[in-house]
Amino acid sequence: MRKLIVVVGMLAISQLLAPTARADIFFVDAENSNLTVSVTMLGTTFGSQNADPRSLVTSYFGSIDATLSDPLSGGTSIVFNSSSVIANDSGSWVPDATGGLANPVLANYGLNAPNLLGQNIFIAMHDIDFNFVGNRTSQTLSFNAGYSDINAGALGDLLNNPLDALGLNSQTTVYTPFGDGTGQLIIPVNATFTTIVNAGPPFGNVDVFINFTGSIRAVSVPEPGSIAIVFGVLTGLTCIRRRGVL
Repeated sequence: MRKLIVVVGMLAISQLLAPTARADIFFVDAENSNLTVSVTMLGTTFGSQNADPRSLVTSYFGSIDATLSDPLSGGTSIVFNSSSVIANDSGSWVPDATGGLANPVLANYGLNAPNLLGQNIFIAMHDIDFNFVGNRTSQTLSFNAGYSDINAGALGDLLNNPLDALGLNSQTTVYTPFGDGTGQLIIPVNATFTTIVNAGPPFGNVDVFINFTGSIRAVSVPEPGSIAIVFGVLTGLTCIRRRGVL
């Protein structure tokens, strides 16, 4: 009897710890997740606003739903199902929602090109929320949300422009297990999005290239069901042992 109980208990634990595919929710670590933006238009790359490099980089938070083939030994295969990786505001930048330059407002990023199309152009980017879909070595990034406000000087303002392009991130994600069924994802990012803006006559529609570089760190949490079952099995074996059955 006691041998049967021990075998059943050990089989239950081994099945829970078996290297099978498992979907996990990973929470983005804002202290260790930062992306830098670069915007290029007509061969000109925008710089920071007010010579402040903080306008070009910000941290991210949110969550990632990913399936790992073998989460205990390093996740030999990773599938990104969906995610919401959200930018924090890096500071107060221009233009504001009306296109004005007098009153900086909170924004994810702020950019400036002092001599583009003969104008001093300012961009503020807001509410960026990325979706990662793909596998360990290649992900497609899209925008769940996000928009930009542009003050283009005498060419006029382009306000509330949605960010809706796709970017390919051909970087290899690294999964590190912690030994307790949880682990971390380190996702290097180098993705370029191409969008089009109407610069007005005589320029018309022009391509704008938006590049994001950096890395995202996300950490999983234990599965409540697995913890409860293992704890229950171990508790049951302990009680049986104390009663002298084992």
